[in-house]
Amino acid sequence: MKRPAITSLFAVAAALAAAGCGGATKTVVRTKGVTETKAPAHTTPQKTPARTTTSTNRAALPVFIAGKWTGTKPAEIDFSGDASNIVTAIHWSLWTPTTAVGEGTSGIQSCVPNCASGKVKYVTTAITLSAPRGGHFTHIIEIRDGRSLQARYGSPPWPLGAS
Repeated sequence: MKRPAITSLFAVAAALAAAGCGGATKTVVRTKGVTETKAPAHTTPQKTPARTTTSTNRAALPVFIAGKWTGTKPAEIDFSGDASNIVTAIHWSLWTPTTAVGEGTSGIQSCVPNCASGKVKYVTTAITLSAPRGGHFTHIIEIRDGRSLQARYGSPPWPLGAS
């Protein structure tokens, strides 16, 4: 079996140490049968470059527009001007470049004996925003009390406001 030359092994070790591989390596020098071990003068920890995210490699999150309100994750969405359908205390579980999903509470007026004095039933209400165009969502689905309301941006029953 042929053995590699010792000097070439030491040359590889020295090159790795100079390149910073292996952390705090020692340099071994052999001259005329004498082995000398030298610790590095200082050890610099190797740093992994931080991952950076720019707008060029991550899509911008679309906003929600309702009336004069524009932004992300509104706490309230107003579907009506007479308070008959306002979703409050919305918690957003998802807000991505393509979809937003939230859940809140809205009151449904019984209108018995009339809408002014009837009882209000509060129900869990699911909101889904989708179909972003031009930086904002253009489709909304509201599901409450087993009924679904869908709207496209710019046409009724698109929400009148938000906050």
